[in-house]
Amino acid sequence: MSSGSSSSVRAPAPPPMELRRHLTIRERDRTYRPGGTGMSESLRRARRPYLIRNAITGVVLASFVIGVYAYSISAVKQDDFSDVEDLLPPLAERSQIRTIEDEARDALLAQEGAGTATPLSPLPLSTNIHPPSSIRSLVPRRLSEIEWVRKRGWVDQSGNVLVWGAPPVDNVGKIGDRTDH
Repeated sequence: MSSGSSSSVRAPAPPPMELRRHLTIRERDRTYRPGGTGMSESLRRARRPYLIRNAITGVVLASFVIGVYAYSISAVKQDDFSDVEDLLPPLAERSQIRTIEDEARDALLAQEGAGTATPLSPLPLSTNIHPPSSIRSLVPRRLSEIEWVRKRGWVDQSGNVLVWGAPPVDNVGKIGDRTDH
């Protein structure tokens, strides 16, 4: 056995498919996903009994969804609004009805003393209408100003709610910033 004879010796070729019990790796890969896509023959055989049942289920579900969609569109759709006008009072009566905005405007004028408007409504006018700036002073600007929030410990000393040690909202900073609170 010289060194020349060892180079001429080749590995034996695999026996033909009909004599083998198992597939080689390459043959197995070719049969599992032929062409790289699609289903193998064994998977097609396994799914074949369920094909009709799955198709019927898909058609039923699709028709249900389309039916619900069509019903909801037809229920909401209204092209003719002539019946809405029948529900409104006559124009002469509508012009005499005072709106909330009219009452608030008259109350504000009465409070300032600029005018004395007589209300057409049997309801008394509210005399304690506050301008928006006075309402803002009643509402706390931060949750830390509300006493029951502070008592329950939902707010830390810097006024941050539920996130202890979070930076203030006015100056969030950057991700790389390291601060100890």
